[in-house]
Amino acid sequence: MRIIELPADVVKRIAAGEVVVRPVSVVKELIENSIDAGAKTVTLYIENGGKSLIEVIDDGVGMERDEILLAIKPHTTSKIKDVSDLYSLSTYGFRGEALASIVNVSETSIISKTSNQAIGSEVVVRGGEVLKVNDISCNTGTTIRVRNLFFNIPARRRFLSSANIEARMITELFQKFMLSLPQTHLVLIKDGEQIYNAIPTSDILERILIIFPELRADHFIKIDAEDNGMRVSGYMTRLGIGLKNRIGQIFFVNGRYVRVSQLYKSFEVAVGSSASLHPYCIMYLKIPSDMIDVNVHPQKLEVKFSKYQKLHELIVRAVRKGLSSSISHKITVQKPLRSSSMGVESSRTADEKEIRTSSVFGEPRKSGSSSFVYERDKFRKVSKVSESSLFVGNESKEEASQEYLRISNLRIIGVLGERYIICQQADKLIFVDQHAAHERILYEDLKSKSEELLKPQILAFPIELKLDQLRLDILREKKEFLKKLGFEIDPKHDKAVIKTLPTILPSSKLEETLREIISELRIAEFVDESKVLDSIYAKLACASAVKTSDKLQLQDIYELIKKLLDRKLLTCPHGRPLMLEISEKDLDRWFKRS
Repeated sequence: MRIIELPADVVKRIAAGEVVVRPVSVVKELIENSIDAGAKTVTLYIENGGKSLIEVIDDGVGMERDEILLAIKPHTTSKIKDVSDLYSLSTYGFRGEALASIVNVSETSIISKTSNQAIGSEVVVRGGEVLKVNDISCNTGTTIRVRNLFFNIPARRRFLSSANIEARMITELFQKFMLSLPQTHLVLIKDGEQIYNAIPTSDILERILIIFPELRADHFIKIDAEDNGMRVSGYMTRLGIGLKNRIGQIFFVNGRYVRVSQLYKSFEVAVGSSASLHPYCIMYLKIPSDMIDVNVHPQKLEVKFSKYQKLHELIVRAVRKGLSSSISHKITVQKPLRSSSMGVESSRTADEKEIRTSSVFGEPRKSGSSSFVYERDKFRKVSKVSESSLFVGNESKEEASQEYLRISNLRIIGVLGERYIICQQADKLIFVDQHAAHERILYEDLKSKSEELLKPQILAFPIELKLDQLRLDILREKKEFLKKLGFEIDPKHDKAVIKTLPTILPSSKLEETLREIISELRIAEFVDESKVLDSIYAKLACASAVKTSDKLQLQDIYELIKKLLDRKLLTCPHGRPLMLEISEKDLDRWFKRS
């Protein structure tokens, strides 16, 4: 096969494809150019997810006619002059490819004027070819209209997602700009509707609360530390307030939003990997420009650090300092509730709401937890369960409950810590995690009889849930899909009105579970639908299953264990084990009797 030189128009389109991947890429490049031009106000209009129109209007320094014509050529820029400038960048754009790439794959008009000009200039370009250059009356600054993106690369245009998904990506990016540019007035208008009008502010927390309306100012802790010319600042939520994924963790390096796995890991080290929820975190890193390289990704979403260990230590110090400042230390001496024959005393800190003692052998316990019924979907009403019905170590129980003591060759002994069911089988003890076991059973039931468990319950009073525009867009897009899951939701301007929820889901878990489902639906277009549905079933099962401290009736324990055995289930939907087995020989070895 002979080697040939590619035609110029093919080269241009290939180069454009490296920078302009989809509409959100265009938005990113244009807004960054506006900021580098000193704009105080930037307005973004999009139509049809940016496929039909992307328009960015700014009040920056503007360009003269010759500069516009030069700016649309490849590798032209005002940001760098020689190679050394690549390693001391303080601006967003620098490659000199953005406008050239955009005009090569769209129909673009650029209108601009500087403050010392009486009249502005307009340049119209189609597929890289300049069609018109003329004078025009306009304000100081620049307006760029990009229409019919990829009109001349139909294969690329066909591979774009739906208008809703493309718009969602743009909204998410716009939120990042809102967080990185608090003193810039930012406006987003989508299909004629104003989505954001973020006025300048000196307090970034105001912007954070716009983007995460489910949170309050008192949920946040300020973080701040500096050393060796580096500074780490921002806000994070208190421990226990967070998400089950990391989408609430956002990092900026010298004002630029980045996705760097090292930063997530450093934050996790600082917080402690044992945390069940990932705290929200908006972190700003200020680093000398000669210590980072941003020229490692076409869209500049990744950076490399020359001295990351020092940055890691600073992040850990900043986060832990913030956490320690939010904790009040109290020591309360409690009178011991009981002492064993070996003199071991039981005590708890004042931070606990109540004092509990528990034993698998039927010792009395204090507990404020309510009774729980295994089959939530039957809505059985029962009174509190007595302790004697849970701890079945002696033979004086009522005969009516004896039928639930044995399942095949397995005997139910009791419950430890209101969490683990204890059974005996021959010479073995078997511990069952009641939450994980119930979760797996509900998950299997959802897969086999979802119509029954997802039947919608009409709420007597609709529940209103405050959501940001990104999540509201997902609800609008997936409205019919959610209806199949039992949710009837009416997205409004700044909230979602929930009218029904699936039978399986307790209303107390509605908000938390719906937020998690929305997170799953964010990636629904890029993952096999069956995997998304399985993940949603797992979340519904987790929210609906019994919890630690839920007190089960003996009948419910029996039903739960029996279903586990009948179905031969060994792990929860997330892969965690349901049971632990300890043999008599294991105990002998532990007590050194063998």
